[in-house]
Amino acid sequence: MKKLFILFVFLLFSLSFGVNAKDYYWDDITTHLYLQSDGTAEVSEIQSFNFNGSFTYAYRYFHFDEIANLKDIKIYEKNNKIIEKEIYNEKGMEVVKWYYKANNEKRNFTLEYQVKGLMDFGYKKDSLFWTAVFKDHEKEVRKSSLYVHFPRPISPSEISFRTEPESSYAFLNEKTIVFNLNSPLKSYSPFDVQVFFPKGIIDRTLSYYLATLLKIICLIIIIFLPVRVFLKCRNEHLLFGKDLQVSKKELMLVKIKKLKPAVVGTIRDNKAGITEIIATIVDLAQRGYIQINEVKKRTILKRNDFVFLKTKKNFSLLIDYEKKIMDSLFSSSDKVKLSTLKKVFYKKVPSISAEIYKESVKEQKPAIIFTRPLFIER
Repeated sequence: MKKLFILFVFLLFSLSFGVNAKDYYWDDITTHLYLQSDGTAEVSEIQSFNFNGSFTYAYRYFHFDEIANLKDIKIYEKNNKIIEKEIYNEKGMEVVKWYYKANNEKRNFTLEYQVKGLMDFGYKKDSLFWTAVFKDHEKEVRKSSLYVHFPRPISPSEISFRTEPESSYAFLNEKTIVFNLNSPLKSYSPFDVQVFFPKGIIDRTLSYYLATLLKIICLIIIIFLPVRVFLKCRNEHLLFGKDLQVSKKELMLVKIKKLKPAVVGTIRDNKAGITEIIATIVDLAQRGYIQINEVKKRTILKRNDFVFLKTKKNFSLLIDYEKKIMDSLFSSSDKVKLSTLKKVFYKKVPSISAEIYKESVKEQKPAIIFTRPLFIER
């Protein structure tokens, strides 16, 4: 009697579990892809469910690594639009979730939407890629078909394709080709279709031409820059030969040669004074800003005088202290004698020396180390 009771309880639990168990699968997923001449696609996707148990919602994931844009999502059942739905983003994917009530029955839902980004414009042929059965399906899909409707007539000999897994195909008319899955799909196994067709079926857009132009520019830059650098280095090698091994001392001398005479003098003796000003005047004469003429005296007791003549009026290329020297020399006239400058120019020396000091500090390099601070000679 006890064994019969245990068997009865076991059967009761088994029947209770069987009644409450729920499952589902897809009888069929059929998709119609209506290609437009501008490269967009109007999609009609029919999902046929077989429900075992009670269900209240379903969902569909759209992966943006396969499409560029998704909009105008509508869901129908028997031509009745389903209003109760949610559209949201999850981990970079667009998710569409709709609600219904189903219990141990078959139900058909039609999803209609528009997508962009299917097209891949090639050099010889264009192509499109579409996942006819999305990879997120949790249950088996027993049948699937993909209808591709072209906007213009196309010859079967001009078409090539690739499917994964293998499928059969047929041309229904001059604008439509259908791909039929040969065997059921297990959970999380996608049905991918890529179709290649001649150029001109789909019009190339402005964005395509801009992207192509950008690719060409990048390609030219990638090829041109290394060649340009190579030619420049080659020309320098032919002109100057192999780079010499120079010491730090020689390198320091090269740096000093590029400095102005007044700056070099300041660095040399740590003083900015009349010597640096005279060196700058001579340098300005060599650069064509001043002409220095000697005026010989007829008497033996008197020394010869010098005349400074301003030969340029544009000082935009001069450094601040050089401009100050030019303004101080030629404050009253474009022609001045050295003998007359002695009486007034000494007043300008401190301010000019200060400008030379500023420039010397500015030109200091990490390699130049001073043993004591600079000072201005007054």
